[in-house]
Amino acid sequence: MNTSGAVSIGNGSFYGDSRFSIAGTNGNNDAALTTAKEDGTTNPIFSILPWDNQIYISAGIYYTDATWTHSSSGTTNQLFVMTPGSGTSWYASNNSAGSWNVSSNRVLWDDNSYWKSLVQSTATGDSYFTGGNLGVGTPSP
Repeated sequence: MNTSGAVSIGNGSFYGDSRFSIAGTNGNNDAALTTAKEDGTTNPIFSILPWDNQIYISAGIYYTDATWTHSSSGTTNQLFVMTPGSGTSWYASNNSAGSWNVSSNRVLWDDNSYWKSLVQSTATGDSYFTGGNLGVGTPSP
């Protein structure tokens, strides 16, 4: 801890007025931040991995030594990827691995905040949109 009260873990670099800075390992081999419950249970681990031009945020899985490693009391894990200049993507697995067998690189929205994925629901009941016209079976309302 330095005299200003800021905390740095890793190489000691701060960005702007940041009060907490974590630097991962050299290269793209490990998550910069990984949290797990202190009691040692295998509840879903949470991890943040800055990559070359992307940020990975995961639950139930983390990246270490060039491998996705499952760590959860169940068999599922999820990964949210932010790519500046492109948008966001979603990944999910249900087999205790980073296989992305449930969802793989499902683009959610782009940098302009335009939703890029299909709107799908398994919920029962009424569905509605507000704030504009809706075209069903046609490219315009």
